[in-house]
Amino acid sequence: MAIKRCFYLLLFLVVSRTFSTSRLNIVYPPEGEVLQTTAIDSNYIFGRVTPTTAQLFINNTPIPIYRNGAFLAFLPLQAGQFSYECRLIADNDTVRVVRHIVVPSPPQVTPGDSLTILRETVEPNLDHILKTGDCVHISFWGTPLCHAFFTIGTLTERFPLIENVPAADIYWAEAVFGTGAALKPPPTAGFYSGSYTLKNSDQFDQDSIYVYLESSQVYLESPQNELLKMAAKGRLSTWTESEKWGETWLPKTVLRTAKGKSYYYFLPPHVTCRITGQIGNAVRIQLSETVEAWTERDKIVDKPFAEKMPITVRVLRCESREAGSRVKVYTSMRVPFRIEQSIDGQSLHVYFYGVIADTDWIRYQQKDDQIAQIQWRQIDRQIYV
Repeated sequence: MAIKRCFYLLLFLVVSRTFSTSRLNIVYPPEGEVLQTTAIDSNYIFGRVTPTTAQLFINNTPIPIYRNGAFLAFLPLQAGQFSYECRLIADNDTVRVVRHIVVPSPPQVTPGDSLTILRETVEPNLDHILKTGDCVHISFWGTPLCHAFFTIGTLTERFPLIENVPAADIYWAEAVFGTGAALKPPPTAGFYSGSYTLKNSDQFDQDSIYVYLESSQVYLESPQNELLKMAAKGRLSTWTESEKWGETWLPKTVLRTAKGKSYYYFLPPHVTCRITGQIGNAVRIQLSETVEAWTERDKIVDKPFAEKMPITVRVLRCESREAGSRVKVYTSMRVPFRIEQSIDGQSLHVYFYGVIADTDWIRYQQKDDQIAQIQWRQIDRQIYV
């Protein structure tokens, strides 16, 4: 009899847990997020819970819940590996979620009586494969009030690095949910930065970039000038392929305005893209002569051959469908594009990249009441709208 009671009790506990209606969903920050600024000591966390009558605690701090179940909290942080320990209590049910993030440590103040380069701050820290006219940025934190410069590969020239104070930062969470104030970095001297623009004559091949810091008797109590040298983790190569092509393969491939920046283009599979550079695991997609975008390398598969850009558009055709209308744009291969809807909602603008107009025919459907007119424009040498 005792065995049966234990079995029934265990079954009841499992079933009641399975049908729990309590939910705790953290929208931001995502798991493993690395905050992109060091000028903060607190950060936002927000999400949604069910039921709305529950109690929410994050790092033992009670968090109010709005009537729609949303919550928003601004809580202190600590540099390094940081965790939000979230606990939702509803009647006899408790849901726990731990969200891990990384908070960068601010650069340490370098003593003025010793010559130091902070190794973890030396940029670039990713390999760059760039073409003529591209710019690579070099920087590091070190002893203030010294002379700094950098060299690249076998080039004999010394390129200057200028000491300056980083500009005030804008952290999106503070701008959206806070007062909108700029986040001022700590008043720390010793940040050196510069850049190099690739020339036609450059032939880099995994060349090292070295930064140098030279002491001065004016600022350091040393009998003679000292020189400190350190290699950047990232190396520099020249993009040598005149025509390198790739193709999207995912159901949706996102292209960004720059490496690690805003989403802007959303492409279907089998779109042909021209690749013209790489930084770390990100590749540059040359959409036209003047427009470029970036995406992760593993989202593009190599394509051995593609028709030479620009592609021409000769015919546009309207077709009636049960659920609406369709416009066909005839090209010899799938090209990158972007769709914009007008403010009044009465028109769509479709931008085709790597395309030039040779459009002599537009075929309308006689009984189509949804498409009144189609117009095309060549707004750039390789952008067809």
